[in-house]
Amino acid sequence: MIISPDKSMPRENIPLRVYAVGDGVPVDFSVESSFYNGEFQKMHELFVESDEDIIYNIKIPRDEIKDATVLSIVYNCFPEYIPKKGLGRFSGVGAYTMANSAKNTEGFRQNTADDSDYYITNYENTYSDIGTVPLSELPNGDSENHFYNDVEITNEDQPLYIKFNSGGKANYSYDILLFRDGELLPVFGGEYSLRVNCNSGKRTLQYCIPPEFLGADGLHTFCFVAIPAFLPNEVSLTMSTQTTAKFRVLVNTEG
Repeated sequence: MIISPDKSMPRENIPLRVYAVGDGVPVDFSVESSFYNGEFQKMHELFVESDEDIIYNIKIPRDEIKDATVLSIVYNCFPEYIPKKGLGRFSGVGAYTMANSAKNTEGFRQNTADDSDYYITNYENTYSDIGTVPLSELPNGDSENHFYNDVEITNEDQPLYIKFNSGGKANYSYDILLFRDGELLPVFGGEYSLRVNCNSGKRTLQYCIPPEFLGADGLHTFCFVAIPAFLPNEVSLTMSTQTTAKFRVLVNTEG
């Protein structure tokens, strides 16, 4: 991969956090020639330069992934960087995904989202957002205005929603992983991912982030990545990873 940050951002010693995820579950792995010197753990932070090919060899114990249908290498670039308001947005988050050729069903891990987590819609295009406005108040699939306005949390009872629809051409499941300030969070009932299926765009996930994961009062970034949870033999271009920008969320619950 190559990282090409905007000119306003640092271009040397760029932090890059990497996870190996099997069927939505982070697993232990090692990175050769890294600061961790071959240590097995669930996250490795690397420091890279801009506009250069980045190649690292990783090792994953076979027992960690032998039952996984899909393996993804998830990365988060500039994990703690907070974009300046009104000066553009970026994601910096993505995944490289590969199928286990010995597995050809989703039976290893079924969809885990409850029916109550979905809002009935009919979207042709992918929809990804994080915010406080429920889908019922956003007609026609509009997203909240994040460019000039922070998402503001003013009390602990105010909901902060993950909102996602894979679009009309994607009748398969995704694993959603959420980051706050670059940290992968177990927000889904203690799990690090939520497996969802939007039924070819006919329903949109609207998941309320538990208040204990909003963080201390102050400015944070939230973003999520949605990884295809099942890859058939013929992979199409519609089966790509979906990401949000790093949204600025101002938490001020103490007044």
